[in-house]
Amino acid sequence: MKTAKIMKLFVFALILTGFVYMQGNHVYGAKVSMKKNISVYYGAKKTVKLKHNKKKVQWKVQNKKVAKIAKKSKNSVTVKGLKGGTTTIIAKVGKKSYRCKVKVKFKNAIQKAGSYNYSITPMLAPFDEFFYVKTDNPNVENIRFVDPTSKYYSGSKKGVMTLTEDTYYDVAYENKKTKRVKGGYIFTAEGEKIDGGTLVLQVYNKKSKKYLNTKVKVKCKAVKSIAQYVVDTYVKSSGSSFFNKMDLAQAKLETLSVYPRRFLDSRKKNKNTPYPFLATSPYKELWLNNYFRTHQVCSDYLFASDVYPFVLDSLSFPNTMKAIAKILAPSCSVKSGENHYEIDVTYNGTTKTYGGDGEGNYYPIYTADVSVNYLFNNSSKDISKKITLSSLKNTLKNYGKKADSRVSNDLSLLEGTKFLDKIGNGSWLRVCMEPFYVNSRPDTCYTYVSKDVVVGGAYYVEDCWVDGRYINANNQFCPGEKFKNHSTADILVKNQTYTTIQGRRKKGDLYYFHMRDGKWYAIYNYLDGDADLIQEGLEVPDEFILTANQVEQMQVDINTDINPKSGLIYDGTVTPGTAFKY
Repeated sequence: MKTAKIMKLFVFALILTGFVYMQGNHVYGAKVSMKKNISVYYGAKKTVKLKHNKKKVQWKVQNKKVAKIAKKSKNSVTVKGLKGGTTTIIAKVGKKSYRCKVKVKFKNAIQKAGSYNYSITPMLAPFDEFFYVKTDNPNVENIRFVDPTSKYYSGSKKGVMTLTEDTYYDVAYENKKTKRVKGGYIFTAEGEKIDGGTLVLQVYNKKSKKYLNTKVKVKCKAVKSIAQYVVDTYVKSSGSSFFNKMDLAQAKLETLSVYPRRFLDSRKKNKNTPYPFLATSPYKELWLNNYFRTHQVCSDYLFASDVYPFVLDSLSFPNTMKAIAKILAPSCSVKSGENHYEIDVTYNGTTKTYGGDGEGNYYPIYTADVSVNYLFNNSSKDISKKITLSSLKNTLKNYGKKADSRVSNDLSLLEGTKFLDKIGNGSWLRVCMEPFYVNSRPDTCYTYVSKDVVVGGAYYVEDCWVDGRYINANNQFCPGEKFKNHSTADILVKNQTYTTIQGRRKKGDLYYFHMRDGKWYAIYNYLDGDADLIQEGLEVPDEFILTANQVEQMQVDINTDINPKSGLIYDGTVTPGTAFKY
């Protein structure tokens, strides 16, 4: 009895003094353990303890890209955060394993963006508009690259490269929402030119609403604008005078350029203009334009067209020539020319005109004719790293041929013999007005098209009184106009029978042109288009002359507030040439 009592006291004393009996790797009342979860900031270190362990341990990290082991021992490990994400630390002791989930976090957006790898390659070297940015960053919407030393800017301005806002039909995406292609993204510096070299990664700060620099710097090949490319490649070494160099640049630009085309979705009909239509132009030197918007404009763009630097229209072509002129002679002066597609360049007292637009029609390209071949996967079908100027131009020309073929049947409804037969000697037309939104219903107006009985073509009337109505220089009937405000405009008298100077009897509209003596002469009709018959003292019969008194009696503005009562519809809502009558 006494012995049992002594033993109980002895055991109780051992417990109080912390002495325990150990068997294997376990402690009676205390097992080996490790935290189940920890978090560590990117670039920082954190230690995880394996409690109560006395045996040899094998440490392992499942995903070494997210975190790595910086230091280890039998009872602890120190991990360093390498990349945003999660991984697991595994401690293996004998046949038993212990796990701790590690989450690597970022203190801010700058730190996060700077944790990824980046490389930049021009899509078409040496041009400075589109780039392939290879990166493991899963979302780059809030980052950009700046070129603080770009020669295209001065002072505090910087060249900027950002993620393309557009998506492209002929590009294969891994994630279209984030615009990720295989291994990276398409960036652009269009409108904010860079010249390559060292670019600095910046991150947008929502609080300050500014882009802030990171410590990341990325190398990029030297790149240049298309104007600089033309000068360096074709002009600079010619050794000729300024205007000879400008002539060389003009000639080369004409061979390189193609006209831009709309990109229509073959799968989606355009309910607003299901038929081809005619439209008046905002440029006075142009007449009616043909349009084929029977399908909706594709929500995606055509990358082949965007990446080819010489897709130039009647505005971008002269602007490129202006940039070339300023590179060759910064002191030259450049002004708008007589036509919207021209510029007048003056240097050392001499002025010459340059300009134009790209080769080809403007008829739309359809999605059904386009291949998705920018894959970014280095396969045999991938052209993303094989593009050249010539291959791109050939691609666009081939697409253009298919586009022209698609509209060939409908084109006769808008021009040529079939069109002339429809309008007869002349007719009022209801047409669309440029500019207009691509998928909306365009505004309409009335215009008058006469059959030119001299040459047999169409005469698109402008700055002229017809049927008591005024048609302006843009071929549009303008309600409310008065003769006193357009007293030198031409006058068209409809459907007349007359005899030409050669004795030919003809029937059609007479075009009376205002002359300096204050009279109007239908000289074009009288001479039957033969300008060689014009001579000093030429007597023109009275039927081909209108005096001011005659015009006053004609009341040429009598219908100025009245829309034409009948004519033909060419506004895309019905089959071209359908008659209207009010």
